[in-house]
Amino acid sequence: MALFGRDRLPARATLSRFLAALDQSTVDSLRTLFLNDLLARPLGKEEQSGGLFDWQGSHYLVYECL
Repeated sequence: MALFGRDRLPARATLSRFLAALDQSTVDSLRTLFLNDLLARPLGKEEQSGGLFDWQGSHYLVYECL
């Protein structure tokens, strides 16, 4: 999202409305930009923990107990 001068992603609903207002060629251009950005970043070799982040940035690990 640094391409747009943001340090955090917008809410999914906001992003969805934004993309719905664009024409298909613009969406395809954005898709290409995002894919190139993703592929330019190396995959981390260290194990990364999963979980959820709330809107304030607090991290919560999620466990399944059987």
